[in-house]
Amino acid sequence: FKNHEKFNFRFLVDKEDYPFRVMTYQIKNLFPPRYWDPLPYTVNGKPFKVFASQTGSMQKELNRMGVETSISDETYILFTLSRYSTIKDFLNANRCFFYSGDSLRLSEEIEYINGKAGIG
Repeated sequence: FKNHEKFNFRFLVDKEDYPFRVMTYQIKNLFPPRYWDPLPYTVNGKPFKVFASQTGSMQKELNRMGVETSISDETYILFTLSRYSTIKDFLNANRCFFYSGDSLRLSEEIEYINGKAGIG
């Protein structure tokens, strides 16, 4: 934040307003970033839609190579305690459980993971 220029990062709003803007930014997980509201900064002189597109292209290339992206450390830990043999299967199944509202399957998954973790 203090040395943003060093990283080719430029604010598009007042520096004082920036923290509030990013803390209240709404990520729309059901839509690709090209449909999100622009973030209030540029990277290497590129606006959000450009660098988000470049990031998306890199993610697709990594996925083609078998490397999953957009996964948190916590999600990976849950995967290691799950019944699934691949992270891709775990992610696909759990996305389906959440987005379809399949509370029964989600509850079963949570019970299994908690059991493997020694919880409950």
